[in-house]
Amino acid sequence: MTTRTARVLAASVLASALTVAVLPGTAVALPPNADPHFVQVDAGRFNHAVLGLTDDGTVYSWGVGFYGELGEGTSVIEKLTPSPIALPALAAGDRVIQVSVGSEHALALTEQGTVLAWGRNESGQLGLGDTATRGTPTIVPTSAFPGLSTARIVAISASGADHSLALSSSGQVFAWGWNGFGQVGDNSVSDRWSPVRVINNSATSVSAGNGYSFAVTSAGVYSWGINLYGQLGNGTTSARLVPSSTAAFPGLASGEQIVEVAAGGDHVLARGSHGTVYSWGDDGYGQLGLGAGDDSRTAPAIVTVPGLASGDTVESVDAGEGYSLARTAAGSLYTWGFNSDGQLALGDLADRDSPTPVTAFPAVLDDAPIAHASAGHDGAVIVSATGGVYGSGRFGGLLGDETASDYPVSTFSNIRLGDLAGSASLSAAPLAGTPVSANTTGWNAGAVLSYQWQRGGSDIGGATGSSYTPVVGDLGQQLRVVVTATAENFATGTTTSTAATVAAAAPDIQTLSLPPATAGDVLSIPIVTTGTGPLYYSGVTLPSGLSIGTTTGVISGTLTVVGSYTVQIQVSSDYGVDNGYFTLSVVPGATTRLTLLPSTTTPTQGDTIDVTVVGYDAYDNEVGNLTSETVFVSDVSTDLVVGNAITFPQASPHTITATARGVSESVVIQVTPLRGSLSGTGAADTGEVAAVAILALVLGTVLLGAGGLTVTRMRLRSGVARSRRSA
Repeated sequence: MTTRTARVLAASVLASALTVAVLPGTAVALPPNADPHFVQVDAGRFNHAVLGLTDDGTVYSWGVGFYGELGEGTSVIEKLTPSPIALPALAAGDRVIQVSVGSEHALALTEQGTVLAWGRNESGQLGLGDTATRGTPTIVPTSAFPGLSTARIVAISASGADHSLALSSSGQVFAWGWNGFGQVGDNSVSDRWSPVRVINNSATSVSAGNGYSFAVTSAGVYSWGINLYGQLGNGTTSARLVPSSTAAFPGLASGEQIVEVAAGGDHVLARGSHGTVYSWGDDGYGQLGLGAGDDSRTAPAIVTVPGLASGDTVESVDAGEGYSLARTAAGSLYTWGFNSDGQLALGDLADRDSPTPVTAFPAVLDDAPIAHASAGHDGAVIVSATGGVYGSGRFGGLLGDETASDYPVSTFSNIRLGDLAGSASLSAAPLAGTPVSANTTGWNAGAVLSYQWQRGGSDIGGATGSSYTPVVGDLGQQLRVVVTATAENFATGTTTSTAATVAAAAPDIQTLSLPPATAGDVLSIPIVTTGTGPLYYSGVTLPSGLSIGTTTGVISGTLTVVGSYTVQIQVSSDYGVDNGYFTLSVVPGATTRLTLLPSTTTPTQGDTIDVTVVGYDAYDNEVGNLTSETVFVSDVSTDLVVGNAITFPQASPHTITATARGVSESVVIQVTPLRGSLSGTGAADTGEVAAVAILALVLGTVLLGAGGLTVTRMRLRSGVARSRRSA
């Protein structure tokens, strides 16, 4: 067995050795306003390094790495608190969208398709054309990907031992690095220091395992590399040096296709587009989730995920070193397999041979659904929908808890990004009866602050707001506030303000003006005053009908007459007197009646009048001119109503009704006939053209006809207009 083969097949021994070398550290407080929102994490399958990615493209690293995989240079081998790493200059507007951790190297992918690589490189796993280790992220030239042309890289996977995979937007698959088992897929066992193309098109996802590789394509699932436990899923245990089809997936629903494969240590998970989960490969610890038994499977088998809520389905899967994770669309998490280090987060160290729901989460998670999950070597890391990161298992630094202690954690715990820090002070010298606030500065943007006010060093019951009003009993006492900050992924921070003695204060009226009152309303207007009590109020000048509470300072009563009133309020205490001078405006109440004012009440037939409408409230206060919002209606159908202008073709009584603000009022207009005309009844006149004749008289109409007929004289006879022809 070669040295490399021994190292890969004994990855757990190597990972354990890494944890021995680390030393305790001290958490570093992030700068004020730092509030990272994580969207992805990747825990190394064969080491204790973790990468995290935030929504703005910042890459964090923590854990242990001897070869620069933490991205902080080769001299930094442990980071006990997550922190951002420096990236090379990217194109304008570009940002990292995916991270992936290998055995001792790491990859990152940007939105525009740039691949970054760093860490160990003895087999060319960085894809940079050489075997020199890189301690910081380095750009892999686009030219390194043969045949990429106008396509771009859209996915990466470094989760294998020492080889890497990349997927292009045109469906090409590229592989490079260690090739001792044919995991590169170029029909050889020679290491490749630069990417080689192994699938030309139609691929949709890739996953690198421990000496083997997978690609999902539109034509099916392909695998290549080592196959000791049947992890290639092709029904055999024979290795493959080029991509080859897996065995069929049983039980796929109509129209369902495999959309995701997760290659782990020596077992593999897959997911169908309808949420069906499959597994194959080594089952020594129940990691296949198929129930009792430790036989390997060389072909895909269906994994039953119990207890899914109605409509919920598995949305992603991940395979670690001997254990498995499945996350549902609703944000639930299932785990199974090896659990001697608590990596299943089930509250104990017992293995599970079938999917088991995780139910215990930190309180700070606040029931947020799980948005992302990653299965590492002996510890799992999750991301909440609120952007926090949490870990379980035996990490040796991966928990981000400031220690390198190699202890099992059997439930998810908060991974600390640093300490919450800030300051607190009183907004002013405390005076009895006058509110004082807690001034807080320097706290991280995502921190939730809580307050506890103290008198003489002891908590004041119920005083837990951001401000407090000292009472007479506080006089002469030392007042201070304790501020506590909490946030996902930060250690709780607490600070206490400097204490100050509570003194007495003279009355100080804070109310600057009185709100307008409505005629007839019952008033309740408080006069806000600070100062050491008891405080006493009196109305030096108050309108008739109003009074002020002697101890409450509330003006009450009713005013019914519109106008402006002068108000003077005096407040007194044992410590002084203050006067407040105000103007109280009373405005009309709701309209209860209308007054109609026609421009004339005795128009002549054919005249047009204007009607003005004025509203009044219940106390006869004028509301105002409501003409523009009034609807007018006449009981005579021939009347012409335009706005508030009404024209009367008929000589008769006309009832005009006006409606505004839900109130109606009517007026009767007596229209007198033209001289020599007949008055109407208001109904349509009988006769041949009576109405036409009247309109002609009103409007001065000239009727033209054939042969030059003109009206030279009109008279009424028996209600019919007649004419004679002029020469």
